[in-house]
Amino acid sequence: MPTADNAVRNGNRAEGVQLGSRFRQAKKLHLMLNFKNEIISSKEGRYKLTMKQLTPVRLMKNDFSKKWMKQKKEQR
Repeated sequence: MPTADNAVRNGNRAEGVQLGSRFRQAKKLHLMLNFKNEIISSKEGRYKLTMKQLTPVRLMKNDFSKKWMKQKKEQR
């Protein structure tokens, strides 16, 4: 499974990271408070379950995820 360290060694730049829901809410994790609050206050249907090659991934529905889903559909 590729890691961030391997990506850097290969000259690739990471555009983001995947964090588990519980980890994102940890006090020691320095994320913007408004992002943490968005996760806590989100209602059912706010996330889209997608299938990555290795594992299912939840995307918060926003402009980025809509663009990403559109690109995935066009690739098929």
